Amino acid sequence: MLAVLATLLFASGCGSDDGGGPDDKGGASAEGTDLDRLLVSKAYADIDTFCVRAKLKSTRRDLQNVGFIQAVEGVNRLVAQRRKDPDIGVPLNTQRNDVPFEQVYREVTAKLKRGCGKDGKLAAQRLERAASG
Repeated sequence: MLAVLATLLFASGCGSDDGGGPDDKGGASAEGTDLDRLLVSKAYADIDTFCVRAKLKSTRRDLQNVGFIQAVEGVNRLVAQRRKDPDIGVPLNTQRNDVPFEQVYREVTAKLKRGCGKDGKLAAQRLERAASG
């Protein structure tokens, strides 16, 4: 997973040609920076993986812990992106290119509520609080 992420970051260029880096406020379009879009896609995948592992009773505890940590980081990323620029499009896969961020946010919240155990419900509450104010 880390090798894929590193390759995607390298391929996307991780910034603009206007001298600013990925944290630069200038040069970002209404679609968001490539790094923002990539990080939201990663958050979506991490939360999905956590939910799959939460349903498996035979999953090793260390894998569940890693999945939980990744899900928490994913929720934090989504909350931060919502505050920064909720109007970006998110490339989830080739069939669903440029899904609106709000749709991704709603899907993740619903998924965490319904099938990811107690920890998932708590994470969904955090997303709902961030959405309401």
